[in-house]
Amino acid sequence: MIQTTWRFRDSSRIKGNPQEIGQRLQWLKRRNDDILKPELVLEDAQKPSSPLHDCFEWNDTKAAQQHRLWQARMVINSIELVLEYGDSRPQKTYRAFLSMPSRPTEDGASERYYLDLRDATEAEYEVLLSECARELRAVRDKYSDLKEFGKVWGEFDRTIQAEEAAACKSRKAKSGAKNGRQSARV
Repeated sequence: MIQTTWRFRDSSRIKGNPQEIGQRLQWLKRRNDDILKPELVLEDAQKPSSPLHDCFEWNDTKAAQQHRLWQARMVINSIELVLEYGDSRPQKTYRAFLSMPSRPTEDGASERYYLDLRDATEAEYEVLLSECARELRAVRDKYSDLKEFGKVWGEFDRTIQAEEAAACKSRKAKSGAKNGRQSARV
């Protein structure tokens, strides 16, 4: 017999007991013809007795502020930079701002911030490469059971290993060098 254990993903910021929350989500899904929808979760979470209740901000003022911050992130993520070279080269389009994992704040906490890739220092660029590899690994892990993509994941793993080895070698070669601003990478 297979035993199911629920846990939060490493990057989760959800409060509560993951076992109780996972079981509750499963219960909600079964009650709704095996379909789980956010509306069902929110409806159930409104009950203080629900294990989902503490996953939500119930103070409307705080919730409104959090929602507006989410909207601000969507605005930042929606902007692209279009480079037109003025010659026969085709124009290139890039995300204008990339989300960086964290930066220490004055109170010692950390927060995500957005960076124009053209302004990235070597250290910031290395962080972006690591973040990219982490996100791609998460996609691979999410879809690893799809055998049709087995060759893609294998090639991905080989590429990541080669890039990480090259980056390590490059860091060793540059050790002692000052990290300055990079010229436009785009």
